[in-house]
Formats: sequence, structure tokens, C-alpha cells
Amino acid sequence: MHIGPIIRRIRHAKELTLQKVKALTRGEISPSYLSRIEREELNPSFDNMVLLANVLGFSLDDVISEMQGKGLTKLHNVSSRYVPVISWVQAGSWEESPYLVDPLECEEWIEAPKKCGENSFALKVVGDSMTNMSGPSFPDGSLIIIDPDKEAASKSLVIACMDDTNEATFKQLIIDQPYSFLKPLNPQYPVLRIDTNIRIVGTVIDISYKHII
Repeated sequence: MHIGPIIRRIRHAKELTLQKVKALTRGEISPSYLSRIEREELNPSFDNMVLLANVLGFSLDDVISEMQGKGLTKLHNVSSRYVPVISWVQAGSWEESPYLVDPLECEEWIEAPKKCGENSFALKVVGDSMTNMSGPSFPDGSLIIIDPDKEAASKSLVIACMDDTNEATFKQLIIDQPYSFLKPLNPQYPVLRIDTNIRIVGTVIDISYKHII
């Protein structure tokens, strides 16, 4: 089955016009483009499918299953959000240029919580500096979701960047005026004092247990 009729059925079920979808996607999906998809004249790109999943409230996995004749796509009252899993190098400059990352170059996307901002992204934890035998722990390989637009407070978990190396790091922010520190949850690692060469990239808002696409 072609994806077009599925998108049209979902849009009608949501009582959304073509113009409304354009507004919800901030002009990224034009009425003529979406109409061509629904008429089976055009296949959507992957990044536009992610946009449609976000505003129409469906899972990409469910759409693929319906195309294979395995049942109708389930609709969600709250739109699903998908964010890219980016590299730690990309994270270092994300708050300056999030739109320079081509969605088609991101090998993994994960479903994110509805509370995340539009510029949010995910990272795969590397190493054991944020593991802890008691309390919150983020072992190697964990997927964390970061919102660069959420202001960090003391004890927030943050992604910070070293300006001299553009290297990003995952730590807990500790503010003890007039100083601020980056603290690993693993006590075997040292606490780092924040100076002018370190900036906060974003605040960790969730650890993902949801599906990776």
C-alpha cells in the first residue's frame, strides 16, 4: 500500500486541512506538496515524514506496518516528537547552528517527550563518568535527550562544551556562588570548575527508553 492514502486518512481523522498542516510544520510542508503525496504522485523524504509524524501524531513504525497490511496506524492524542541522535562533535556547536545537521545524515532518531523544545536532540552516553551506584545513573550507551532552550539550574544535568577543543561533555551543574562546577556522578572522576572557556550547550530533560528508528 502507498503511504499517501495513510497520510490522508490520518489527516482527516485529526480534522486538519492542508493549510493547517502547513502552519503546524511552520511552512515546511506545503499544501501542494502534501496533496501530491496523498494522491500517490510523490514519496515524502524521510525528514518530511518525521515532520508529519510530529504534527499528526503517529509512529513511523505503525505507518510502515500499515503499508505492509498489518493493521491501521494508531493515532495519539499528543503528537509524537522525534529528535535526531547526533554525535558529540555536533553537540559542541548545536546551539549555534542546529539546522546545519541534515536529517538524512542522522542514522538514528528517537521518540521524545512532548515537553521537549523544537531544537532538542539526543546523545548516546560514552564512558562511565555518569554512572552511580546510588541515585540517578547513566551508563555507557544510554540515550539522553537534551533541550538547548531549557535554562539550566544548580543540580541540572547538562551538556557543556570546552571552547578550546569544541569537545562536549555530560555532567551535573553545581552552582555555589560565585563559582560553578561540572560534577560527574561517578565519584572516581574529578569535579571541573567552570571558567570562560566552558559553556553550557543544553539541559538534559529525559533518558529515552523509547523506540529508535
